Amino acid sequence: MGKAVFSTKRYVRLALLGALSVLLFQQLQKSTSIRTWPVDDFVEYWAAARLQLAGMNPYSPDELFHLQKAAGWSESSPVMMWNPPWTLVLVLLFGAFDYSMARSLWFLFHLAVLFVCVAAGQRIYEIQKPRQWLVWGLALSYFPFVFVLKAGQITALVLLGITGFLFFEKRREDGFAGAFAALAMLKPH
Repeated sequence: MGKAVFSTKRYVRLALLGALSVLLFQQLQKSTSIRTWPVDDFVEYWAAARLQLAGMNPYSPDELFHLQKAAGWSESSPVMMWNPPWTLVLVLLFGAFDYSMARSLWFLFHLAVLFVCVAAGQRIYEIQKPRQWLVWGLALSYFPFVFVLKAGQITALVLLGITGFLFFEKRREDGFAGAFAALAMLKPH
C-alpha cells in the first residue's frame, strides 16, 4: 500500500508539473517578448533541422545561412552546427515549426531538462528534505543554468546525459547508464 501511495503521489506531482508547464507555455505565447525571441545559438539547430526535414544538406553553409538570415540572423556568416549527425534526431522536431515557436518549445524543453537534472541530482546524492529548497535555489540562480536557457544552447542535453549516467549507474542499470552517457557526446568540439 505504501508504494502505491508513493507512486500515486509521484504521478500527481508529474501531472501538476505538466499542467504548470502548459500554463507557462501559454503565457509565453501570449507575451510579445517571447514571440520575438532573439536569434541566438538555437538558430543553428533549427536551420539544420529544417534543412534535414526538407531533404537538404543540414551542414551546407549556404543553405544554413539562407534560413538563418530569414529567421533574423544578422551576422555576415552562418552559425554552423558542428555537432555529430545523430544530433539531428534530437533537434528534428523543432525544425517543423517557425523559428519563434521552435525557440519557445526549445526553451520549455530545456527548462524541463534542467528541472529533471536537479531532481535527479537530489536523488543521486540523497539530499534530505530540509536542504532540497536550498539546492533548487542554488540551481535556479546558477549563472550557467540561466545562460543555457537564454542563449539557446544544446548544453542542457549534455547535462542530462551526465546526470542520467550517474543516476542509472548508481542503480546498477548499465544499459540506461550507457545510453545517457552517449548524450555527453553531443558537443565533442
